[in-house]
Amino acid sequence: MLAAAVRVVGRNRGHFLSTLQPCIAGSVTQHSSRLSSTQPTAHRAPFVTTPIYYVNSQPHIGHMYSTVLSDIIFRWNKQELGAGANPPGVLFSTGTDEHGLKIQQAAEAAGRPPLEHCDLISQEYKEVFDDCDISYTNYIRTTSPEHRRTVEHFWNVLVERGHIYKGSFAGWYSVSDEAFIPEMQTEAKEDDQGNKTQIVSESGNPVVWLEEENYMFRLKSFLPQVLDWLTENTVIHPPSAANALLQVFNDDSIEDLSVSRSSSRLPWGIPVPGDSSQTIYVWLDALVNYLTVAGYPDSPDFDKVWPPTVQVVGKDIIKFHAVFWPAFLLAAGLELPKRILAHSHFTLGNKKMSKSRGNTESAKDLLEDYGQMAARYFFASSNCLDSTCEYSGDLVKLAFNDQLADIYGNSLLRIMSKKCLPEDAFPKFPMEHLPEFKGCNADLVCEKWVFEQIRDGEGDLLRSSSALLQSLVAYPVAMAECFSRMRIPLAMTLTIDMLKDANAVFSAFQPWLLTKGVGDYAPEKLAFCTRLCLESLVASSIVLNCVVPSAVGEILTTLGVKEEDRHLGRIRQFREFLLSGGEDPAAGTEIVRFKKVPFPKFDQKYPKE
Repeated sequence: MLAAAVRVVGRNRGHFLSTLQPCIAGSVTQHSSRLSSTQPTAHRAPFVTTPIYYVNSQPHIGHMYSTVLSDIIFRWNKQELGAGANPPGVLFSTGTDEHGLKIQQAAEAAGRPPLEHCDLISQEYKEVFDDCDISYTNYIRTTSPEHRRTVEHFWNVLVERGHIYKGSFAGWYSVSDEAFIPEMQTEAKEDDQGNKTQIVSESGNPVVWLEEENYMFRLKSFLPQVLDWLTENTVIHPPSAANALLQVFNDDSIEDLSVSRSSSRLPWGIPVPGDSSQTIYVWLDALVNYLTVAGYPDSPDFDKVWPPTVQVVGKDIIKFHAVFWPAFLLAAGLELPKRILAHSHFTLGNKKMSKSRGNTESAKDLLEDYGQMAARYFFASSNCLDSTCEYSGDLVKLAFNDQLADIYGNSLLRIMSKKCLPEDAFPKFPMEHLPEFKGCNADLVCEKWVFEQIRDGEGDLLRSSSALLQSLVAYPVAMAECFSRMRIPLAMTLTIDMLKDANAVFSAFQPWLLTKGVGDYAPEKLAFCTRLCLESLVASSIVLNCVVPSAVGEILTTLGVKEEDRHLGRIRQFREFLLSGGEDPAAGTEIVRFKKVPFPKFDQKYPKE
């Protein structure tokens, strides 16, 4: 259990263990049987998806947040799989959703034909993702011929299996949500001129009453199976999103789903096969994109890659992905996704961002102002999974300067300086100078990680080294669990906290004096200090390589970590050496000195409140 793996000894907790200890009873450790896993879910190649994004306006930071989270998860799982570039079976898809009434109206407002409008905005998304170092393998557009063929085939399968029928439908329709809204979820609102309109209670988006003949999907017949899937498996993360979703099944107003619209009202979409008077519902069209990128229905490799291992979505579209989507798949006889990460959203000026309200921050501006490293790290470290987070440029700079530049970057520069590390290699860890380990096994941290020659009169050395050693032993276990549960912000906090513990060791031991032979046992103390700090840098860099790969890949090279060793196994290597002894696996590993500051700080002044 994690509780055993991070047992805290007296006051020697340090930053890392102080952060981790409250999490032991929380969601991070609910399934302790998976704590030691270093493989992707179900030990298979990762297939990670982002939602596809409406092209009714330019990309904003909410789109980038979903995509960066997905990219970090994909990179981690591919890294743990040991996959190189992108071998068969490894998929990461993103792209644009280009049909529907909103896109039709946006194109009309811009004075462009719909496809020309889609071409222009979709290219903007692609360029933003490329500039943000997103490692997608597939970029899909729902206007592509391949996707249209997939949607038509999927529709025909649902018809052949008896799950679509024609019927009359009436209800409140939200153009912004591209969905019919149950009447109990709407309310009347009066504007300043006394005009009454009907709106969606939660979002405030306007709705209009529609009555028309549509094709209907037998949603209600699949709800019990969908509910079983959600409750019998740990599908939805975080738990707060799962709890909120389950309330949907208590809604007696759920009926069969209208899956087409009159083409006289909505011509911009994929026509229903065999009935050009109807256009396929945009959400059915959009959700099928995940099947398109997997090669459905013709690819011989489809069964090897399907289903997705992780689907990342915003919590505002969780119902479509965790109720409608699994119902569609069940109706077609296809396997359901393994996990869905439903994150919360950023606010701007403490108000929810919304394209329809014009309250957004441009993704392009964020990258131009602060660069992709600062943007990616800000999204990774922002705890925006369970609840909303405030966005500002000052917060982007603060996270980059205080954590990447000051803590991580300075640790790299200090420990790898000639004054502290005179040889261009990892020193041999002085295991022979440690006392006998008592009560230790693979799941326990030793109660005494003390340097036997410095027991008396050097309390700071004892406290700092004890905290860092315990951090290094617990770190690979904690990272496996954080990424298994997709708690990316917690992984970042623990990583920075371990580096703080390393900085405490560095300050306590003062290696710049030990290189001059100051004090008793100076060579042993120097090797002990520098090796612990180097191992903390290797461990943190392997994790951060998924977050800011453009910089950290080069850092791992300077630390002597080969590309094939950049995974959790390398972090566990030192842990196992500490716990089990034997030959030092990294002694003598050559390093390369830095020729430039790895993370130059932003010079602008900003508030820290």
